[in-house]
Amino acid sequence: MQNLLGNLSRGRDIYGLIGADEGVVRLDASNATVKLSALVKTPATTVYAGPSDQLGVSWVRDDKVPGLSSERGKRLALVVEETLGKIPLVEKIFTNHPPGEANRDELDELGEASRIDRIPEIEREALLAAVIPEKPLARERARIGTYAALLLLAKQKGNMPAEADLFDAACSFKRFGEPLLDPVADG
Repeated sequence: MQNLLGNLSRGRDIYGLIGADEGVVRLDASNATVKLSALVKTPATTVYAGPSDQLGVSWVRDDKVPGLSSERGKRLALVVEETLGKIPLVEKIFTNHPPGEANRDELDELGEASRIDRIPEIEREALLAAVIPEKPLARERARIGTYAALLLLAKQKGNMPAEADLFDAACSFKRFGEPLLDPVADG
């Protein structure tokens, strides 16, 4: 929630943020400080548990709280902590008495360090290592092939590929031009 508010305080043009509507209302309603409390009814752990489990970043513990996998999740968490651990607001949040509000400068600092549209290179590498691992599990091969095909198309286009680009490549005679990716075109 604080990261969302920080991102919104740095730029309202970031799309796809869960809770953004309430975040904008909260930011617009306050001049000096902004209330720090849940912006959505569904916790992030519920929203992201399935995708992070599919990526091998987390696993479901007996108490239903996701745990971080040592191979991928821990690396990613440490990379993010390296950046966010230096932010005073983040330090305050993880104390025994987290703040109920933050001033705009604190949110701006957090937002600048954690912009989801400007991911630092070291974090990008950790994310890519989770999305396309060096040693994938057998159940991940189809997903990884699709991601790799999309990344190849993005590189070839020099831009984000559209669904039609993936379909056109899959239906073309030369497919993706990479033997390891061509099975993605079937089905």
